[in-house]
Amino acid sequence: MTRARRKAPLEVRQMNRAERGVGRLSALFGVVFVILATFVSPAVVVVSGFAISCLIALRSLIVVSDSAILERKRKTGGGSPAEEWSYVERWAERAGTMPSALARKLSKLATVNPPAGEFTKLRALPIALVATCAIVFAATGGALALVDHRDGSATNMSPPVIGGEKPSTAPPLGKTPLPDDESKEVTYQQSCPELPDPLTIGHGLGELFHHDGAFKAGCGTKAQPVLETGAWFSIGICAGRLRSLAVADSRGNGAILYGAAARFALDAAQRKELVSAEAVAPAGGDVYVVETLSGSYGFARQAATSGAGGTEVRNCTEVTGTDRPFAELDPPMLLHWRDLVQRRNAWSWPVREDAPGDSLAFASYPDGEIVAHGVCASEFSCYLEVDGDRWPGNGTSHVSLEEFDPYVPPPAQ
Repeated sequence: MTRARRKAPLEVRQMNRAERGVGRLSALFGVVFVILATFVSPAVVVVSGFAISCLIALRSLIVVSDSAILERKRKTGGGSPAEEWSYVERWAERAGTMPSALARKLSKLATVNPPAGEFTKLRALPIALVATCAIVFAATGGALALVDHRDGSATNMSPPVIGGEKPSTAPPLGKTPLPDDESKEVTYQQSCPELPDPLTIGHGLGELFHHDGAFKAGCGTKAQPVLETGAWFSIGICAGRLRSLAVADSRGNGAILYGAAARFALDAAQRKELVSAEAVAPAGGDVYVVETLSGSYGFARQAATSGAGGTEVRNCTEVTGTDRPFAELDPPMLLHWRDLVQRRNAWSWPVREDAPGDSLAFASYPDGEIVAHGVCASEFSCYLEVDGDRWPGNGTSHVSLEEFDPYVPPPAQ
């Protein structure tokens, strides 16, 4: 055999080794993904697997294409039938790693005179295998995403997604029996395995999660400081989403917030401006005051939730009911609300109005009569209209819930 004839088989064998290397690479990544699935979210594994499978498929296509081009050139040189099929037999060697039925099929193909284009069919095999893996990854990822969307959860390796609150309609912590075992109670430890003892959260914030329970507040996380103000906060997480935020000031006074107040306070903490938080539940509603370096912000609603919730709840995602929105008060409007309550010597509720801009009405308690209207042109410029008079308000202000104490209705029984 001439030197050129000896060189051609060598190049083809090198190509064959390269194609087998792509197959081994696919198998290696498959094992890695199986191991990773025990440590990280299945959705992350599937997305990563899909992306890498596509890259492997592209690499396989490149290798197989180069090998096919080389084979066509080698055929042009005029090889004997025996030489031709020695290469087909080498392709069949890979059948040892495949199911026995497929291995027998390939071995049989290697011992007969094939029709035209049989080389192309054999070379398409690794592409088909890797492409099938990519399709399986894509279908599995789509199915997981659909289930994830229907459950209302979001598996995310980044910081928790800021989501809405789900007020608890379940019995207190440790009082809800599992549907399949009435003698077994759901505990905070069962609901929150990553940090099962809320009292280890630190800075008095764990007591707040222990009081409200994992169904309502989600699972508390380790306390984090706001060094600029001396405050501490802990994020309550349910299925990867923000459910609550517990806040303690530099003196150790704390409160747990939900909904828009929790989102606002978390944003203030991330801006290093959160100072403290206060909460009270008058007459079945919620009132929060979040103190920041820029001033005091108020959040109020006459009822926490509407609709009946389920009584057999096993985790926070099963809590039902529709949480009512808050009326949000910028610092000047919060000061106006305090002055209105003190002037009337009676409690009133801020209510969001269906009007352009940040417009609020103030309804007396308990008859609901509208006694004032307020509008904010900007965060630090608001006015209140009371009995034909306009109360201007510009700049920031600092207000505490203690100033409302004499007028706050008792909690609902």
